[in-house]
Amino acid sequence: MRSFVTGVSPRAILSGVVITFFLTGLGGCTPNVWYHREQNDPLNFRRDISQCQQEAAEFGARIAEKDRKAAVKERTKACMKARGYGWGTVNDVPDDSFVFEEKDQTDDYRLK
Repeated sequence: MRSFVTGVSPRAILSGVVITFFLTGLGGCTPNVWYHREQNDPLNFRRDISQCQQEAAEFGARIAEKDRKAAVKERTKACMKARGYGWGTVNDVPDDSFVFEEKDQTDDYRLK
C-alpha cells in the first residue's frame, strides 16, 4: 500500500524510524572503566592490571582456544576485583573513587 502524498509506503517509513532509534541508542553507550576508592596512583594501577592480565593469560593457556578470550577477560576482572577495583560505567562510579579509563582500544589505561 502506497501513501498518496509521498509515494513512500508506510512500512518503509516505519522501518526508517526503527533504524533511527536503534542507531541513536547505540551512540549513547558509556564506556566501562576501572575504579578504586583508595588507589589513585596510575603506576600502581598499571602494575595491578599487568599482573592480573599475566595471571589470566597463564590460566587461559590451559583452556580451549574457542573459550580462551572470554575466560581470560573474566579472570582478569576477578583478579582486579579481588584487589579492590570496581568495573562499571562512568555513570555508576561512586563519587569518592578514582577512575582509570582506557585511552584507546588497547589495554592502556590512565587516571581520569
